[in-house]
Amino acid sequence: MSWTNASLETALSASELAPAAKSELKSLTGPCRSSFVALLVAEQASDDPVDDLGQIYGRNGPLLLKAIEKADARTAAADKRALHCQPPPYRPSVFFAQNK
Repeated sequence: MSWTNASLETALSASELAPAAKSELKSLTGPCRSSFVALLVAEQASDDPVDDLGQIYGRNGPLLLKAIEKADARTAAADKRALHCQPPPYRPSVFFAQNK
């Protein structure tokens, strides 16, 4: 059922509520409707940036994954090369003899 101001007015007029209760309900519908509209506007405003970010990540996600894969491959290759590189043995006697 869709509620509008007119249908609410009709329903209140046809109800068996006390006139004071009808009057109070009528006075509350305006602020309630205004608050609801403000909530809808705020929700739409917060959804727009989220949608934009989703599109950006959707476009750039595959590129970022490729870049990460290439960086991981380069890191793995560098780690493999580093395993084959051994520093010369440390010999304190040679070091101190050269620096006298």
